[in-house]
Amino acid sequence: MKKAAGFLQIHGYRLCLALLFAAAFVLRSCRLASLPDVLELDEAAVGYNAWSLAHYGVDRYLNPLPIYPENFQGGQSPLYTYLLALLFRLFPSAAPTRAFVRFPALFFSMLCVVCTARLLSLAFEDKKITLTGTALCVFCPYFIMSGRLALDCNLMLGASILALTLLFGYLKTPTWPRLFLCGAGFALILYTYALSYLVVPAFLAALSLYLLYTRRISFLRLCALAGEIALLALPLLLFVLCLVLHLPGFRFLGLHILPIAAQRMEDLAQVSFLPAVYNCLRITLTNSFYMLDAVSPYYTMYGLSIPFIGIGFLWSAADFLRSLKKRRFTSSAVFLFFAASVAAATGLAGLGYIYRANAIFLCYLAFCAVGIRRTLEGFPRFQRFLRPALLAGYALWTAAFLRYYFTEYSVADTYTYPNSLYFVPEQAALSRIAQMPEADHIYIDCFFDEYFYFYYPVSPYERGTHLSPSGKKQCLSAVVNGQTPLESSSAYLVRKENQEFIDELLSSGLPYQTETFAYYELFLLP
Repeated sequence: MKKAAGFLQIHGYRLCLALLFAAAFVLRSCRLASLPDVLELDEAAVGYNAWSLAHYGVDRYLNPLPIYPENFQGGQSPLYTYLLALLFRLFPSAAPTRAFVRFPALFFSMLCVVCTARLLSLAFEDKKITLTGTALCVFCPYFIMSGRLALDCNLMLGASILALTLLFGYLKTPTWPRLFLCGAGFALILYTYALSYLVVPAFLAALSLYLLYTRRISFLRLCALAGEIALLALPLLLFVLCLVLHLPGFRFLGLHILPIAAQRMEDLAQVSFLPAVYNCLRITLTNSFYMLDAVSPYYTMYGLSIPFIGIGFLWSAADFLRSLKKRRFTSSAVFLFFAASVAAATGLAGLGYIYRANAIFLCYLAFCAVGIRRTLEGFPRFQRFLRPALLAGYALWTAAFLRYYFTEYSVADTYTYPNSLYFVPEQAALSRIAQMPEADHIYIDCFFDEYFYFYYPVSPYERGTHLSPSGKKQCLSAVVNGQTPLESSSAYLVRKENQEFIDELLSSGLPYQTETFAYYELFLLP
């Protein structure tokens, strides 16, 4: 017993972290191919784009090696797409599957956990804060759910935690190599999501003034850091310049700089700033209509975390003000600046989805861990009761969420028709369509052809058609209620909720054959 107690005293901290890392991997990898149980539209798009780039050197819109691959009315951030394209190059026989395209999300989610432990350790030098924040990162709903979804912008959270970890590594040991690593980390963020074009400059501007004021960095080193970030992000800077100045596309270092999503720049001037900031804070602390990020009543980090995030924020703000008075550096300032930068960028862009403000969760982790620690310190006489009460509270929330998420949670079963954002990937129905030689034209309900080509990829030069096993080219279209032509030699894969179209077909008097699947009805007009 004494040996075991001595071992735990010496190695307990590292053992706890190792167990947390193992738990994180299990929670993020278990049933990755089937949970969530839909293929989100952007997942299908990034999968087909990456496959096209890996095999043909163009995205699905035939843009050769674009710095910003084209997507629906805009673009997709390059880091996720090109990481996935690299995987397709490493495994050339691999076809897009949900598990395969979600692997970069899983990797960056694990990077979040590992770097969170290191970041909090460097920032606060307090093992209890480090363990608390890491446990929150492992078990809170948002971190689990976002790590299982192939959304390109979700990589911003992992890249931001990595960059701040490298920043604190430099502040602890201010050497030139660590400074350049820090710059590379912030440049990496810019390749994860377009919102970072607002977040990173705002954060670095505020941080630079603060570091100069507290004498933690020289002006020369700041210039070197800025120059490195600008150099590493030069393709993106040219892309932004192309958008702002409405320049034609051009090549740079083999990459294609195209003015994709230029119309979205106009949205920045059409947003009410304060309501947008409030909405960002509200949905990131609770949940929104988009149930792939968080669900009620579990929220993004459980309702129990909200007051502690507030306490941690207030304590950090007070600590920051004290640091200004004493002209000394405090790590609280870094998290305050970063949270303010994300909130301000969201206020300008007016983003209504939680995942678009995903980088703010690194600040929530720090604030919550600090809030819990300071609350326990503030009531030393009640620690004996508060600590187990908090542990029990989080354990119950976590157990309830994990039971719900892994046994009951379903987007497919809560699908609201019509909705083209999610596609229920019923493989039997898709296989039947893919093997159908009879039809000249195939209509698929609530459909973008990216869904079909995700599972049955073809050359992007042949996009819009499908080659049947008999060699016949078949056109792919979406079912539109009341407007879809009823034609011979056509197949219609229709959601069972689409009663309007089904009634129209039944009343038409045309002969047809039908097959029934879990979510669809397949009609074939000979």
